[in-house]
Formats: sequence, C-alpha cells, structure tokens
Amino acid sequence: MRVTPPASTDRGDAVSCEIRIRERTAAISGYREWMGSRAGVLFVLVLLTGCTKRNPIVCCTTSADCAAQGLPAGSMCSDGQLCVQNECTFPTNCQANSDCMEPTPLCTPDGLCGECLDSSTCGDRVCDTETHVCRGCSDDSECATGFCSPVTETCQPGTITPRYLPSICELPATNDLHVVVDTTFADPDCNGGIVVQSGGPSICVVRYRMISVAGAVTLAISSSQALALVADESLTIDGILDVSASGTIDGGGGGYLVSGGGASASASSGGGGAGFNSVGGPGGDATTGGAANGGGTFDVVGATVLMGGARSAGSLAGGGGGAVTLISCRGTVTVNGLIDAGGGGAKGGASNSPGPNGGWGGGAGGNIVLQGRAIDVTGQLYANGGGGGGGKPDTTNSAIGGLGEDGGRSLACASGGIATRGASGGAGGCGGLLPQAGDRYRVDASSTSAPSGEGESRSVGFLQTYTPAGIAPNVHPSAVSPDFLPNGTIPTH
Repeated sequence: MRVTPPASTDRGDAVSCEIRIRERTAAISGYREWMGSRAGVLFVLVLLTGCTKRNPIVCCTTSADCAAQGLPAGSMCSDGQLCVQNECTFPTNCQANSDCMEPTPLCTPDGLCGECLDSSTCGDRVCDTETHVCRGCSDDSECATGFCSPVTETCQPGTITPRYLPSICELPATNDLHVVVDTTFADPDCNGGIVVQSGGPSICVVRYRMISVAGAVTLAISSSQALALVADESLTIDGILDVSASGTIDGGGGGYLVSGGGASASASSGGGGAGFNSVGGPGGDATTGGAANGGGTFDVVGATVLMGGARSAGSLAGGGGGAVTLISCRGTVTVNGLIDAGGGGAKGGASNSPGPNGGWGGGAGGNIVLQGRAIDVTGQLYANGGGGGGGKPDTTNSAIGGLGEDGGRSLACASGGIATRGASGGAGGCGGLLPQAGDRYRVDASSTSAPSGEGESRSVGFLQTYTPAGIAPNVHPSAVSPDFLPNGTIPTH
C-alpha cells in the first residue's frame, strides 16, 4: 500500500533537522506502525533531505529570538507579511478591534490588525511603531526601565545590585556632588550612611544623584574607613581621586587585613612586606630575602567585604593602600583622570627600634572597584606597593636606614630605602612585577655591632570592574598598574 506523507508543517527557514524530527516524532511513530521500521527510516531520510529547503512560515525578529527558536539569524517573512509570535502572517484590514482576532487583536491607526499599539502590551519587549508587532529591544532608550539587556534583547530592570552594598541603590538621591576645587575629605560626610562589614573595615557611603571630580582637581580622602562613591546616574572622575597610603599611615580601609601582613623587623632581619594581590617580599637576613617573612595573598574576587591593602606588623611598617568602590546605579562610571590607591613606604632601621635595626616592610597597594551599567576607563589607575625601609647595621651612630618610597602614580616600582652603612630595602611591586626581597644584612666595616637586614616590599593591590551580564566595560586606560582583573557580573533589579 502506498502512503503519502502529510503536507509540510515545517516551522521555518533552515530550522535544524533535529528540531524538525523532534516535532514530528508522533507522526513518524505512526508511519512506523503502518510501514515497519525500514519505511520509518526511509521517512526520516525524506525529512533530512527537506531540511535544506526554505520554508517561510516561521520567523524571528532579533538574534536572541532566533536563538530561542532554533532559527538562523535573518529568518524574516516575505514582503507584505508580518512576523507575529514567530509565525509569518498577512495583516488583515480592519475598522475596529472587533474585526481582528488573536494573535493580532488590535486595529491600528493604519486600519490593519496588529499585535500591539504601544509597548504596554508587549511585556518585556517593545512595540514596533511601524508594524505594530512586539519585538526585542535594541537600545536602552526603547525601554521604560531604561535598560535593554544585550543578552536577551528584552527590557529588564535598570538598577544594578552592587557588590558589598546590594541595597544602596534602592532609595534615589536628589542632590549632586561636583568637586571643582582641590578638596580633602579628612572626615568624609557619609551622607549615605556607614556600613559595618563583618571581618572588614567599615564603608563610608557618599551618596548623590550625580558625582564628578573636575579636571586638574584633586579629591583626597583621609579616613580610616573604606569609601563608596555612589551616584544614581553618572559618576565621572576627570581629575584625581586619592585614596593612597602615606608612609606609615593607611589609606581609608587599608591596613585592616592583618593576616596579609608580613612579620615585624628584628635585630637580624628586615620586616616582611605585606601581601595582597601577591605574597609580600621577604625581608633580608644572612641570605638575600632569606627571612621568608612576607605576607600572604587575599582572594578579592571571592571576598564578601570591601578590603584595602594589607600592612605588615609594627607601627613603622608602610600603610596599606585604601579601598574605594565607584558605583553608578543606573548609569556610567567614567574615569578620564587618575585614581591612586598606592601603599605606603616603610621606615628604615634605627638604633632604638626594633634593636639593632632591620628596616620595616612596605604596605600593599589598595583596591579600586568600579561598578555600573556601563564603565568607561581611558585614564590612569594605580595600586602600586610601597618600598621596604633600609637597614641600620649598628647602634653606635645616630643615622637611620632610609625610608621606602610610597607606591607612586607611574609604571615604575617604588624604591626601597637606601641603606645607612647597611642593607637597602626591597622595591615595591608594580605592574606585573612581584615585590622585591630585602637585601642581605651587612656588618658596618667601622663597627663590630650586630648587622641588620633591610625591609621587604609589599604587593600590588587590585583593580576590578563589575557590569550586568552581556555588557563589557570599555577599559582602555592610558596607564595602569597592576592590570585589571577579568570583568565580573552583577545583577540588575
């Protein structure tokens, strides 16, 4: 008996054979019952042969829609047809809604039945004002929420949920902050509140509708707290934002990570450098870097707290670089200027501390975190480590070991303190370079007093960015040390 297969009901142009066969499983099973397994196989081969033939019934409107339907991009309807709910259909003339039916139940001003009149009936999609068909969005301006997800091409809630401060964007601000003259926040006005972190420094939240620092202007922060600059809309740094350590004084939010600090200086070895992004450099002893007393690393990506750079043990060790997060709740974080979160340089050895006289360890660079619906970086960002202090080899003279340099605003590493008839401090970490070990201790040729080693340098800090899924930050800094970590993803709400 000859059986004629039913007319084609394929769902579109070049739909995958796997999808078509899956849709017709029931039909194939029925034919196998009639014709046996060999005929069933033959029928599948017929389907496979037909996969290369265009069928204009099914369509898609955006790349995300095509991917969801299993259709290749460009699966459009023929002239005169509309793509309504992934089916090609000819529009119907109408004078009232009663002349129309699903899936085009609305009579448009053009006298044609359509799927929508405006986007209010399209859910998370938008209404095409020419065809009156719901389609995926292509630009933020098309969405009432102000945010078109580039992943799904649908309108999504437009407010980010930042790391460390997930609810900070809930209540919109009304005033703006525009810094147009050099300003030091010795005690920042935390108008957005102070957030206490378990296992980390408190965060001072500075909250405004828009925030900017003008070009050639410096905003310096002098505080024990980490800093969060939070704007509803744009946050722009055209000038300088300084959250760095200064010598032995920590930057805001720096110096909290005790576990990342190196060991204190001693009579026979320099202090260990603070670790953070990498391990801290070892202080010098009888063998260059032989003290093995540098601080450990910190998992900044997995951390739930905003943390600045570590410092080593002892009051004369270099300070840890500060912690700052720049947040634009519904806009762009722009850095055309410079942000400095460098670590502090350490003090050199002296006859009265710690006794004869290793240099102290340098502080680690800080932590700069940019979070927004979009991020644009063309300026300079630094979180360099501080240099270790130089050693003093004896107790018979009043000279002390040289100071280590603070982590600077350049691609060069901070220098260790120059030795005073002793050992030099190790250079701080910068860029992709690890902190340097302290020099081997030396005995003063004119004295029989005990030798001392120099301090080791500290690690670089971290530079991070976070944006919603599918939105890559535009990060093209003119200078950066160290490099940015890979971009992280934050949700919107």
